[in-house]
Amino acid sequence: MWCRYLYRGLSTGDRPTCDQCLKIHEKLTEKAGLGCILRSLADTVNTV
Repeated sequence: MWCRYLYRGLSTGDRPTCDQCLKIHEKLTEKAGLGCILRSLADTVNTV
């Protein structure tokens, strides 16, 4: 679920926002693994 919000933040194109989102994305991937990314990209029902 958090990856969806991160991808929404990355889609803004705002440099400071994207930088912060990438830092959070790195930590989230370390903690939750690649599965959280795949689930957020494959989930077509619960979109943000």
